[in-house]
Amino acid sequence: MLGSGGRASELKQQGALEAARDPNSSVTAYDAEQTVVDEAKAAGSAGFIFNPDASPEEKAAQAGARIPSNFHHERKPKATALASDIVRQLALLRLAIGPTN
Repeated sequence: MLGSGGRASELKQQGALEAARDPNSSVTAYDAEQTVVDEAKAAGSAGFIFNPDASPEEKAAQAGARIPSNFHHERKPKATALASDIVRQLALLRLAIGPTN
């Protein structure tokens, strides 16, 4: 659930987007987009405005340039793998016990 600050931010974004759709408003699509990105950044999210004519590779490079160098860190495994041939063991056990009727 959103807190009062989150709700206010959501309403601000929604208002900017609606104003941009209104032909009688002076709010442009760029203004609305900037408001949404600014609100996302204020909430701690990453926000980007890409050139619509940029290639996916250019957009990825722009986003990648903002990722801190220590963001992706090596993680130590917290579990180990255990491989077992339980089916073979059960078959051998059945052979040892003999037929069960």
